[in-house]
Amino acid sequence: MRRWRWVCGSLLFMLGISSLVGCRKDKAPTVNKVAEVKNPAQLQRDAQSARQALVGLEPQIEALNGKITALRQQFDPLPPGLPGFGETRGRFYATAEGVGRMNAKVPWLSARIDAALKAGDSVQLAEIAKDIAHSYEEVRHVEQIAGDLGREVEPFKHVVEEALVTGKAACE
Repeated sequence: MRRWRWVCGSLLFMLGISSLVGCRKDKAPTVNKVAEVKNPAQLQRDAQSARQALVGLEPQIEALNGKITALRQQFDPLPPGLPGFGETRGRFYATAEGVGRMNAKVPWLSARIDAALKAGDSVQLAEIAKDIAHSYEEVRHVEQIAGDLGREVEPFKHVVEEALVTGKAACE
């Protein structure tokens, strides 16, 4: 019992020291970004350019929604206990969730464009343009994952189809 108290006391002491050391680290001063205001005509052109890029993103996200819907029709009927299927199933649901977040990103970016335009903040508009470009990259990446998932689900579908023909349980 005495040894236990000593171990607990030592751990608490070390925890206290480490928290004090962590508090003393010098932090870089936070610098507030100053909005760079361009002439209104340039600001309007930048906002219009961002909006056009955002409009081009919408059909790509809609196409992803279609792919996820098609994949869902392949994944959902398969039994969750299928050997080796858990990881693939998990990747599918994580991808579907990511596409759902992309759907919400379009109106969010649109609202950010409006706010930056209203504030006259060209720096913010430049950041939004970068976010939109990054969203295009995300779409390409998710399309690749969806294609991979389509190929990965095929063997599991064949196992279930074979089990239906032979009368054996697919999870055996």
